[in-house]
Formats: sequence, structure tokens, C-alpha cells
Amino acid sequence: MRHICYTSYAKTIDLNVFYSIVDHANRKNAALGIGGEISFHDQSLTQILEGPEEALATLMDAIWRDERHDGIVVISDFSIETTHFRNFGMALVHPLDLARHSIAISAAHRQPRRDAEEARYVRALMRSMPPQGPHGFRHKTGA
Repeated sequence: MRHICYTSYAKTIDLNVFYSIVDHANRKNAALGIGGEISFHDQSLTQILEGPEEALATLMDAIWRDERHDGIVVISDFSIETTHFRNFGMALVHPLDLARHSIAISAAHRQPRRDAEEARYVRALMRSMPPQGPHGFRHKTGA
């Protein structure tokens, strides 16, 4: 399993196109075992993706080739034992929530771990706090 977080400038994507892309990606990614979170604000798209390594490699190749993205920056990319988004699909979240989750996941998987207790705490925190937007907005596929 792999965890990737990236951000890009989505120069030609408006909110309606974004929602359409998310709906399509949810169906496709669910079949590939990929889940995560995505946010979109002021043409900035940020996404956490987790799933099987080969499936994520193929998906990231497609994202790199997608002309709707510009200035892609990979924030984090590392192996994980299990996904933090099991049976979750792709959640639409507020950018600050996505940043908080990305930091927590990265901290929990930092190598070498200097403080195992901190890593357990971060994992427990992640499990107990579903992604929420500014108005408690939550989107889940397959529910």
C-alpha cells in the first residue's frame, strides 16, 4: 500500500467540473481499492490518495499527463501497511482539514519513529475524526 499527497493548480477546472471529476474518480478508484481526500479552493486542488502501489502509480501517471493540472507538487509519498481511508471512497473536505490529516498521517509514518506513543496517538486521532468541511460537510462513496 502507498500514501501520496499532492497539490496542483487546476487552471481550467471550475466547481461544477470538479464535482463531476470527483464522482467519476470515486467510481473508478473504488474498483482499484484507492481512497482518500480531496479539496478544491481558488483553482488549487490538493489530494491524499491511498491504495495499492501499482494502482497509485498508474493514477499518478494519468494525473501528471492531465493538462487540467499545472505545477503539480508531491507533498508526501511513502509506503503504508494499511489505508487510513478503508471503504471510504474519496472524501470532499475543506483544505485545512486535508492539510491537518496529511500532517498527521505523515507524522505517524515518519521513519524512523522516535516516539511510538505519539504515532499511536495520531492514528487514534485520525480514526476518531472524520473529515469535515466548514459546515460539517462530508461526502462518502458506497454508503
